Amino acid sequence: MSGFLRGGVGFLKGTGEMIKGSSGVNREVRVGVTHAYVIFVQILGGVWLERNITTLLTHVLDLVANPKAASSHVDAVYSRKCINFILRSVLGRMLGEKAQASACKEIAHIVIKQMNSIDFNPENAKDCNQETLFSQHLLVCALQEMGSITLGLGTTASNLLTDQSLSLIEAVMAVLVHPCQAARLAAAWCLRCICVAVPSQITPLIDRCVEGIENMRTSPEAIVGYSSALAAVLGGVRLSPLGVPHTKGKVIFNTAEELLRSASQNSRLSLNRTQAGWLLIGAIMTLGVPVVRGLLPRMLLLWRNSFPRSNKELESEKARGDAFTWQVTLEGRAGALSAMHSFVQNCPEFVTDDIIRRLLTPIESAVAMLTNISTVLKTYGQHLKAPAAMVRLRLYETLSLLPPHAFEGSYTHLLRMLVAEFTLTENPANTTTSQLRTVCHADDSVILGTWLQETDHRTIEDQLQPNSAAGSGALEHDSCCLYRPVPSGELIPGPLPLGVAVIDMSVSLFGQIFPRVANKHRLQMLDHFAECIRHAKSSRQEAIQMNVFTAVLSGLKGLTEAKATFGQEDVKKSAASLII
Repeated sequence: MSGFLRGGVGFLKGTGEMIKGSSGVNREVRVGVTHAYVIFVQILGGVWLERNITTLLTHVLDLVANPKAASSHVDAVYSRKCINFILRSVLGRMLGEKAQASACKEIAHIVIKQMNSIDFNPENAKDCNQETLFSQHLLVCALQEMGSITLGLGTTASNLLTDQSLSLIEAVMAVLVHPCQAARLAAAWCLRCICVAVPSQITPLIDRCVEGIENMRTSPEAIVGYSSALAAVLGGVRLSPLGVPHTKGKVIFNTAEELLRSASQNSRLSLNRTQAGWLLIGAIMTLGVPVVRGLLPRMLLLWRNSFPRSNKELESEKARGDAFTWQVTLEGRAGALSAMHSFVQNCPEFVTDDIIRRLLTPIESAVAMLTNISTVLKTYGQHLKAPAAMVRLRLYETLSLLPPHAFEGSYTHLLRMLVAEFTLTENPANTTTSQLRTVCHADDSVILGTWLQETDHRTIEDQLQPNSAAGSGALEHDSCCLYRPVPSGELIPGPLPLGVAVIDMSVSLFGQIFPRVANKHRLQMLDHFAECIRHAKSSRQEAIQMNVFTAVLSGLKGLTEAKATFGQEDVKKSAASLII
């Protein structure tokens, strides 16, 4: 236990590292202790586990609620992954169906107990006190494991759901109004798992969530919590043979539209209502063509109205407003683009030339806004950087699904943005992409730790990889993952931190555009990359180098897919000198 929380010093570590007690040591020890827990329980066996399930669950979940396990956000995410690894390895593999159901009940009791200990009286809890802050991680782990067990049990989980003495769904739904976002999202994900396992729960849960939004429309936590749950449940519908009545899509769309419309009426709720409204619209898109068909005209209007219609409007917008209105505006535009991405991804039949032309109007407006936003960021300070980065991420995501020739007119501005992104031009942090492994040839990527990807230890071992954000994924980094398909091989979506996600997406989009630009522009970019690397020092140089090489590899991959040539001799020479 102390090894997990403190890291301690191991005899395998050099004395220098012992003295420093760096976070790297702590992480290694934590991962080692995590493996030790699993092996310990495996040695004791399934019978022991069944008898001592309560003790084990309480002990392991208490670990992650300890302040030492969450000294920073990244550490908290890593600790949660370790705890979930223990729970999955033990409960998911060593217990039979009946014992898993019992474990699920125990977890539900822990969740109920935890929620009962929270004082929701705003007078007593300034935002949320320390205990609530750290206990959120316990809830995240508990709810994720509950979701995984339910998925594994499938329709037999319906016995758990109908158990009146347990009220499992009520227990999970209670967490939707938790003061912390991570706990609310974990509850939403757990409800999605319940709906996938027992599809008969989908429609009642949709109704309850819509009702929750209506009845608690003045509570920011409830707006976010219930809309997240609704988005998650909708995202799971495609995995169900039953589907949902088409009218549900319209009802939810009306709710979303009302949230967006009422966002400006109450500044305390503006941000939450804006985010919730667009999250729901993005989730509705996953219901596919039959549901979206009737909503498309309203959708197109919403998208058009979310962005300035002309350069004149854009200029006048920059001259007014304050930091808060800009934050809400940027969140709204990021939301609009995320819904657009969901539309293009889930309703490809609708993506005709005419629709693309209509979508490009707000997209080009977004590009224009982002190229001129630096003055706004300078005026209103740092806290607008994240919303602006989110708009860029959503823009890149959407463009990556559209045919590259459709937005040729925006290449100049777009390439400037993409290159600035991965060369860290305006980013003081040495953020590196997580895409290097992906763009490498399978045989070459062994040196990058791909062997780990073949093992079930990946979820925790990834956090020890140098120069990598892998392993630091968490739902709170991107709530849209509640309704998006889960990446293959993953149990729970783990979107990477925003800073990494933007660079990843810029690298990916660069790979699509690179084959379509003229030779002279390719040469300019390659020379610029060399300059960027040359002017940087030490660890920053390493970060830029890693990002640039990944982008170039992405470009080469794009060339292969487009069956295009690399270009004239000077381009090849520049690329070779960049690498050598």
